[in-house]
Amino acid sequence: MTPTIDQQEQSPQAGAPLPPVHPHLAAVWGAFLHEGMMLTSNNTERTTQLLELWGNGTVELINSVCEFIPLIWDQVQPYWHEPQGFPGVFEYEVVSILGEEIATHMLSNEGNLPTDAQFTVMVSGL
Repeated sequence: MTPTIDQQEQSPQAGAPLPPVHPHLAAVWGAFLHEGMMLTSNNTERTTQLLELWGNGTVELINSVCEFIPLIWDQVQPYWHEPQGFPGVFEYEVVSILGEEIATHMLSNEGNLPTDAQFTVMVSGL
């Protein structure tokens, strides 16, 4: 297995400040958040309803949702450099699911995004 860009980085030393999420990884996670929010449901009415409740465009929604990426990174970064069995599984099993949970939250809360605290609970639940 060839290490990914993110796995090639060195783990931080104990007590050192945590590095920010790598831009490449943030882009991938943004795509998987989009997938979870807009593409995982076979119900196309769900996507339409989500955008109607949101009240802005898709790009604005994804931009806003990507603001959560550092919160994901804060929770997973300490474990990120440990050996991973299958590359990409985290994106499918965690990040995409988080996108779906964000959409469900928005549909149940008049189009409002979760607060940072609510989102942090979502992340820790996975």
